[in-house]
Amino acid sequence: MKNMSAQPQYALSEEQFDALREIANIGMGKASSALADLIGTTILISVPQAVCVPISSLQTVLRDPEVVTAGVYLQVTGDITGHATFIFEVNSAHRLCAFL
Repeated sequence: MKNMSAQPQYALSEEQFDALREIANIGMGKASSALADLIGTTILISVPQAVCVPISSLQTVLRDPEVVTAGVYLQVTGDITGHATFIFEVNSAHRLCAFL
């Protein structure tokens, strides 16, 4: 993920970004642990990054838009709303599906 050093005026504070990263780290840690149990292999994750960008700019933040990826999109609803994505390189997606 690219580092977005120049944040727009609607950006969150560094403290808020830290909180989001911690929440994401806990959630992704639990998810990767559950996935590792499901497929019987070790899953390694990196510390999540947090950015504040218009959704139309998201593709340039995540990676090269020309690289083909496979992913899962999750809409979060309720008292807290938002969106989450889990993106795999295509070869990794194929390998993951072979485990199931």
